Amino acid sequence: MLMVALLLLPILAITSLAIDLGQQYAQRRQMQNGADSAAMAGTRAVDQVRFSSAAPASIYDAIQTSVTNHLQGQVGSFQCWLINDNQTRLSGDVCGSASAMTSGWASVISTGLAVAGVEVAPQQTRKTFFASAIGFTTTSAKTAAAATIQTYLGGQGSPFIVCGVPAVNNDAYPIMGPDGTLLPGATSINNVPLQGAQQHTCGAGAAFKGKNDSNQILVGVPCTGSGPNYDAPCDHAQGDHGNGFSQNIRDTVAGAVPCATPGVYTNCDILVPVADSGTGNGNSIDMHIIGWVVMHVTGTGHGNPKYYGSVVGPGVVSGGQGGTGGVITGQTLRVIKLVS
Repeated sequence: MLMVALLLLPILAITSLAIDLGQQYAQRRQMQNGADSAAMAGTRAVDQVRFSSAAPASIYDAIQTSVTNHLQGQVGSFQCWLINDNQTRLSGDVCGSASAMTSGWASVISTGLAVAGVEVAPQQTRKTFFASAIGFTTTSAKTAAAATIQTYLGGQGSPFIVCGVPAVNNDAYPIMGPDGTLLPGATSINNVPLQGAQQHTCGAGAAFKGKNDSNQILVGVPCTGSGPNYDAPCDHAQGDHGNGFSQNIRDTVAGAVPCATPGVYTNCDILVPVADSGTGNGNSIDMHIIGWVVMHVTGTGHGNPKYYGSVVGPGVVSGGQGGTGGVITGQTLRVIKLVS
């Protein structure tokens, strides 16, 4: 009985701490989900403010809604900051109110700085249950997350490659400038032949029929080695002679849902890499890729051309590989990603 009496208090203390600290861990995990979601939602709103003329207060609204939803209405607080592409804070806490966000945005813009994203830091304090018996009356949890707008570099390969930088090669459709931005009027281009006897080959031989034979392409990432069939994703792609019918391409085109314009482009239409130059012929065609464009593709895989593409436009792409450096113009494909 004496041993039980001596050990009872330590056992109760350990048990109470284990229960309450376990709840604190679950609380923090839930808060991290809320922080991640809020940073992403806030950065999407940053994109809309910068490139679609939305009101700066929409950033605050997006963050508040996301945090509230993921914390399920629990009592807590959060701070947030406007950040640049290097994750440097450009403002003080702008989550005090929608008006604080608006004035904070105006203050940043007046200095000529470009807002690239949002950092969010929620925190909560909860009363303990069992641990209060040994003097621990509350537990606190806090976390943080940040997201930024990044240039879309690439991802899984598209079925097609289009020659589309006339400033580099006059044998090109007028789609993109050398800096990867869409040219004025590009979204009015309809029915570009995507697979067939190509009108524009960017200098590659006539055997190039617009078909892509590379799994992944990353714009701005130099290739190692020489020639097509690079082992690692890079800014070159292997063109294919494109002869014959491919059921896989037909399924990809048929399964693509038309995107809403302007995007977020999520599981809709087809991302097509844009080449500015090409070399080779036959089964050894090398295309240099400088950017991506969203295209609405039509065709059945038969005839000549087998498929046509119409430029949809720039915007935010869901998923894919992001880049470093600032996004200067809205006339590019962009991706919003968590950076911390």
